[in-house]
Amino acid sequence: TQSMSGKTRIILLNKANLADPVMNEKWGQWFEQQGEPYLFINILDKASVKQVLTKARGLIEKKRRESNVDIKAKEKYK
Repeated sequence: TQSMSGKTRIILLNKANLADPVMNEKWGQWFEQQGEPYLFINILDKASVKQVLTKARGLIEKKRRESNVDIKAKEKYK
């Protein structure tokens, strides 16, 4: 999930609506095995854009929690 620079990334595969669904499934399985976050999208579709934003927010939150131990400690006392 991290590039060589150490930054988290999401692999976006655009025009998924035009691609072969069987190949999309095979690629999805491969990305899962690699542990890579990915999305099949159609950038002209608003729902796809929302998927990208949701996935990005989730990855940002996960990385923030992993890198900031103090947040975990503070959440215990809420």
